[in-house]
This record gives sequence, C-alpha cells and structure tokens, in this order.
Amino acid sequence: QKRKEMEAVRLHKSYDFIAQTVKCADIISNTKSIVEHDPKFAEIYLKEADNLLAGLTEADKTIYYKALKTIEEAHDNIRRTKSIFHSL
Repeated sequence: QKRKEMEAVRLHKSYDFIAQTVKCADIISNTKSIVEHDPKFAEIYLKEADNLLAGLTEADKTIYYKALKTIEEAHDNIRRTKSIFHSL
C-alpha cells in the first residue's frame, strides 16, 4: 500500500507527459486481467488506480479518458458480479 502511495505522489508531481501517459496505458492494460483473474485484489487495485488517475493530468487526454472508462467499467463489472452472487 505504501509503495503505491509513493508512486502516486511521484507521478502526480511529475509533469512528464510520457511517464503519465505510459502509466495510464499500464492501467488500461492491467485492469481487465486483474478483474478477471483476481476479483478480491481487483477492488484494492481499482481504488489505487482511481487515486493515481486523479493526478495524471498531464497524460495524453485520449489515453487518460480511456483509462478512466476502463476503471469505471471494471467497477461496474465487479458490482454486477457481486449482485449475481448475492442473489443466489
């Protein structure tokens, strides 16, 4: 947890377009796999990704908004899955 917080602070302070854009792309790439293969960890990961994305304001806007949408869809997917299991 502490390592992720430190990474977020470092990236938020960075005005490096490339570093922030790469991090957004990394979030896009990892999210689907994490949600699919480790739903319990996914909830933690998504909170961390939300916090991280909040400060990546210098990233390429297209990639940034795709990362936001990816995280939003993952949250929705987890909510739907929980709803299905609770109704059984």
